[in-house]
This record gives sequence, C-alpha cells and structure tokens, in this order.
Amino acid sequence: MARSLIFILILVLLIITGCGKTYEDTATRGEDYSLKLGSFVEIDMVWIPEGTFLMGSPESDPYRGDDEGPQVSVDVGEFWIGKYEITERQYEIVMGSKPSDNGDDYPVDMVSWSEAMEFCERLSELAGVGYTLPTEEQWEYACRAGSRLDYCFGNDQKELRNYAWFYVSGGENRPNPVGELRPNAWGLHDMHGNVGEWTRSLYTGHLGVEEVAGERPRYVNRGGSFMDSSDCIRSASRGSMYVDWPAFEGQGFRVVRNP
Repeated sequence: MARSLIFILILVLLIITGCGKTYEDTATRGEDYSLKLGSFVEIDMVWIPEGTFLMGSPESDPYRGDDEGPQVSVDVGEFWIGKYEITERQYEIVMGSKPSDNGDDYPVDMVSWSEAMEFCERLSELAGVGYTLPTEEQWEYACRAGSRLDYCFGNDQKELRNYAWFYVSGGENRPNPVGELRPNAWGLHDMHGNVGEWTRSLYTGHLGVEEVAGERPRYVNRGGSFMDSSDCIRSASRGSMYVDWPAFEGQGFRVVRNP
C-alpha cells in the first residue's frame, strides 16, 4: 500500500513538472501559441510577420554607440519569439537546475551563452522541433515592432518606466517578474531592460559586417538589464561577451522558433 502511494505521488509530480514527457507543441503558422512544459507551465510564443526594417541608430542620436552603425536595411523572415524572457521555473524544468533564485516567475539570471544554447537544444529535443536564440536582426526587429525611434514606444523617457525595468538612482535595482509592464506593439514584454538577452549572432564592431567565430567567439546580447541606464536599453543598443567568460548578473534570454 505504501509503495503504491509513493508511486502515485511520483507520477503526479512528473505530470505537474513536465519531467519525463515530451512537451506538447501546438504551433500553427501565422498564429501565437503556447508550448506546454507541464500541467501549469507554458512558454508563450508570439508570431512575428516578415518585413524590412532599418537596423541600428542614426548618427544624430546623442546616445549612439560606435557599434550601432552604419544603419542598414534588413529583410527579416517570419518567425515565433517568446512573449517573455525565459523564467526560472521554465529553465529549471528543462535543465534540472537553475543559476538564480529570485522566484519562479522571474527571468532566469546569470546565464552564459553556452548555457542558453544548451537550454534551446534540450527544449528542441523534448518538443521535437527546433528552438534557438534569436539572431541579432530578429531580436531588434521584434523589439522595435515597427518603431524607428529609441524605444519600441517612441523617444519619451518619461514613458520608459511603463515598459522597462532599468537602473534608477536610489531605486530598488533588481530583476522583476516577467510581464508586469506594458508590452510593445507586437505583444512582447521586457524587450527593454529586466535582464539582457543573448542572441546567436557573433559580435562585430560595425553593423552589416560578417564575422567568423575564431578561437574566442564573442556573441551579442541585447536589451540591457535592470543594472543599465536608460540609454543602454534602447532598441539599437548592443552588448557582447566572449563565450568563455563566466555568466554574470543581469543576463538571461528568450527563445525563437523558425517556421
């Protein structure tokens, strides 16, 4: 009797957490969907239409970094991208452990590029379809959601606190649960701030230049984090790290799926 009860409890735990099962993928081209990781956990994916956008920032932008130009016109194909940054709960279900401990609905923090890619590989195996990190072009296109200005909503920094968690002098600067602030025009949350987001693109000092991996690949991260000032979380702002550097605070990711 006791053994039967233990078996039932283990079975219930597996169903709730999503462990020991292939995840349910319900994607329909052209529509948003949710990838079920367990009975109560999903990764919400938003459909992004194909289009063309101007990548980078203009020379007239007072906050422009040297690596944000020259501006280039980029054609982007359709894809799905996570509505939110990957949370600690989602990360733990797929990976079996987590590097940060702020709370289930907080974005997973202190993730290296290699760990983010490993998550994507494991998720792909479990779902039976390919998930990966966005390219830098996909990320900026999705972040802008049609905007050509500093942020997804415009240039007014007074509005920024409605969309982003970022460094405020004297404030409580830490990660916050995903999805608490306003989304951009395509329904994506926290594209500015909260945690920085890895891409699968190699970093170059200028836009429109192809790079090869070399012995020490250096990958782009985007969006800025809760530790960054408002100018560092603009749509065009770029960050990067060498792949062999250890994970650091304020670094997470979201996933994409290509049709």
